[in-house]
Amino acid sequence: MRSILACVALSITLTGCSSVDIAPPQVTDIQTPNGLQAMYMHLPDAKEVTIRAAWPMPWSYTEGRNPATPYIGTTLLNQGGGSGIPPAKIMDRFAELGANVHLDSSVDMLQGVLQVEKQSLMDAIALSRAVMDSPDFDADMQARVLYTLIAGIEEMRQHPAISVIETLVHAVFDNPSFETAFMLNDQATLEAVSHQDIKTWYAQTLVSNGLNIAIAGPVTAAEASAAIDALFADLPKGGDSSTNSPESDFRAQTILLHLPEAEKSSLTLVGQIPPTRDGQVFEDMIAAAILGGNERSLLFQALRNELRASYAIKANTVPLTRDLRIISMSGEVETGQIDTAHALILQTYGDFYQNAPASAAVDSWKAVFRENLRKNSRNTSIQARVMLEGQMDGYSAANWPDIPAMLQDVSPESILNRVQTHYPRPDELMVIAVSPDANALPGACVISKPIQVKDCL
Repeated sequence: MRSILACVALSITLTGCSSVDIAPPQVTDIQTPNGLQAMYMHLPDAKEVTIRAAWPMPWSYTEGRNPATPYIGTTLLNQGGGSGIPPAKIMDRFAELGANVHLDSSVDMLQGVLQVEKQSLMDAIALSRAVMDSPDFDADMQARVLYTLIAGIEEMRQHPAISVIETLVHAVFDNPSFETAFMLNDQATLEAVSHQDIKTWYAQTLVSNGLNIAIAGPVTAAEASAAIDALFADLPKGGDSSTNSPESDFRAQTILLHLPEAEKSSLTLVGQIPPTRDGQVFEDMIAAAILGGNERSLLFQALRNELRASYAIKANTVPLTRDLRIISMSGEVETGQIDTAHALILQTYGDFYQNAPASAAVDSWKAVFRENLRKNSRNTSIQARVMLEGQMDGYSAANWPDIPAMLQDVSPESILNRVQTHYPRPDELMVIAVSPDANALPGACVISKPIQVKDCL
């Protein structure tokens, strides 16, 4: 499944900013001799080179495609052989090179990373191309991958957080294929993935059309271009790579997922906010941090002071897809306090929605983010990730010098304006509780399985 809980960490997303005690690394748009476009960052003191790439993946949006195919195919690429080289030999050789090479599928994107010391870069690229040029989609390995995925389904469902995500996905979307691709929890769909499905997915996905590339490390622009061409040149052009998310419906509703065997209860409030490409990302991240980022946050203090609670509600901005992002307030609560905690969270969020945050809190979080920059500004993996995310959001190297001012300009007033113009009102939030007590949240639509949320609408 796409791990929507694993959104980009603050320390990663904000390292494109500058601070007074460290100069921001320079970012350049480069074009390789073979015509590939990439973002490049020269980090001469770094030991490793990191190349990151992202392919838009419309597979899950395409009628008639098995939505589980990308996940099985990606695992086979990560664990399999290629060009006649056995899997074990490839894995051993990557280990000898000290290379971190892997692919990761989400519901709308395939991403890859290659990280290795400069002297081993071209060897790692040659080995990667051996797999890319002629991957060995072995039937026996596919059966083992399938067995592992199926074995994990029931274990995954035992976690209340997963049940919340599954309930949310079924509530928000009305697209069975997309919902299955997002959760990856339907055994019959997994078992139906054919060898031909995987080959077709691979041929349609690893193409040059829509490819985004970022490279950071102790390499010159000419060396970076040569590495990119060696890794990605001669990929087929491919067809339409657009990945428009299916229609979503975040209407306000209150749902209680009744799990009698659950040891704890949880409470989640969510609403839709704009995608990162629309800008004001720093306002969003600081708003979430002030609302529920640590023990000094508004939600933590409200629960601790009013309910003497030992638990905490965390606030995060979370991407479901590149087109669809949410603000989430979520955490474990005492079963007997669900209704009271729900009311208090709504009240706290309502006050936050109506009033500008304290200047001291804004300044404190800005200082935290600048320190993150100081720690991570020469980390090739993080910087390549930042460039790739920026590239997919429509930024170019010309935008990079503007980023420090974007953080500096965040103020209590800009956060309030952002929240009031782009965030859901308190009465527009969706509420999802998970509890062993079916009566814990009066007025909620009570269900026993996430899919039953569709009957609440």
